[in-house]
Amino acid sequence: VDRTSVRVTAGASSNLLLTVPPLAVGTHHGQIRLVGDDPLSLDDVRYFSLRVLEPAPILLVGQSRDEARVIRLAVSEEFTVEEIGFSDLTVVRLDDYPAIIVIDPPRDVLEDPVLAEYVLSGGALLVCLGPAAGEDPLAADAFPAMIRRWRVTSPGTFFQLIAPSHPLLSPLAEITGGVPWSNFRIAQYWQVDPGDQANVLIRYADTDHAALTERLFPRPGGRQGRLLTLSTPLPALDDSTRGWNELFSGSEPWPAFLLVRQFAEYLTDRGGDGPMAKVGAPQMIRLDQPPPDTQQPIETRRLQLFAPGNDSAVPLEVASDRDHVIVGDVMRAGTYWLRGLGSVSGFSANVSDQATRLERIAAEALDQTIGAGAYTIAHQREDIELA
Repeated sequence: VDRTSVRVTAGASSNLLLTVPPLAVGTHHGQIRLVGDDPLSLDDVRYFSLRVLEPAPILLVGQSRDEARVIRLAVSEEFTVEEIGFSDLTVVRLDDYPAIIVIDPPRDVLEDPVLAEYVLSGGALLVCLGPAAGEDPLAADAFPAMIRRWRVTSPGTFFQLIAPSHPLLSPLAEITGGVPWSNFRIAQYWQVDPGDQANVLIRYADTDHAALTERLFPRPGGRQGRLLTLSTPLPALDDSTRGWNELFSGSEPWPAFLLVRQFAEYLTDRGGDGPMAKVGAPQMIRLDQPPPDTQQPIETRRLQLFAPGNDSAVPLEVASDRDHVIVGDVMRAGTYWLRGLGSVSGFSANVSDQATRLERIAAEALDQTIGAGAYTIAHQREDIELA
C-alpha cells in the first residue's frame, strides 16, 4: 500500500506518515522497522493493524430536520444515517441498526418498552432528554429516573468530565489544552437519578447532577446492550430546545461536533485501539457474520489462527451465535491472522513500553511494588544471598 522512511537521531523522536488510499473492507496489517545498530532488538519492529469497515447504519429518531442535519454532518461519511419520526418507531425493525440516537423524545416514547427491549437485545442507544418529556417526574424501564426539570441561573453551568479514561471520552480528555466546555453554557436540564446500575460519565460543573450516564446490559455470548442518556437536548437548535443549552451555538462549536462523533463511534464499536494488542494480554476479535450461502448447519464455526513464529495453524471452534473470539495465547510480537468462512481478519501484537525501559528503578518504586523491607539490593555478585 505504501512504504516510507524517516531518520531518527539519537535522543530525539520523529513522525512517520503513511498514506493510505481507499482499501478493501477488512483488516490490513503493516510494520515499522528500525534499521541500524541498536543493542536492544526486542522492539526494533513494531506491528500495526487497521480495520476498514462498511459505513455503519445509525437510526436517528426525532422531529426536527434541522437538528437531524447537524447530527448527520457531525458523524461524517463513516456512518449511514437514516431518519424517522417518533410515530414510525414502532414499525421499524430496530435490530437492523447497531446504534440508535433519539433526540428530545416525548413522554410516551420513553414509556414505550420498545427502546428498552432494543438495548436488552444488544443494541446501543443514545437518548437526549429535553422539553418534549413534559414537566412531571418520570420513571421508565431501563432509563434513569427523571426527577425534575432543572433551570440554572445565569450564566449557567457546563460539562465536567467525570470518567476521562472511558473510551467514549478519552479522545476528548487527551486534547492538548483541554476542551473549553465552560464556553458552551447549559441553562436547563433534567435532574435524573442514575440508580445503582448506571455510571455517571459527565456531570454539570459545581453540582452532583449527572449530565451523561451509561448503563450496560450484558448478554452471554453476544454484544452487550448500551444505554447512554444525556439529560439536556442535543443539538438544541429547534425553537423548543434552543434555550436549554449553547452546545452548538457560536461560530466554532467544535466540542459538540466532536462529542457527537464520539457518540457514533462508541455506539457502533468503531473507537478504541481496534485490532491492536500487547504481548501477554488476551485479545478479543469481533467476528463478522458469515454470508447466508456459507453458513454451516452445525452449532460451531471453525476458524484457524496463524500466530507469528508458528508455521501450523491453531484450530478454533466458536459457537455459531458468538460474535467474537478471544485469543488468550498472545506470547510473541507480530501479526496474528484469523481465517475462516471465507473471511480474513486478525490483529497485531507488540511488547509493552514497560518491557523495554532499562533505566534504574527508584527505591520508592521498589517499595511500592515489592514492599518496604521485603527485599535486599545486591550491587556486586558477592552481595547476592540465597535464602
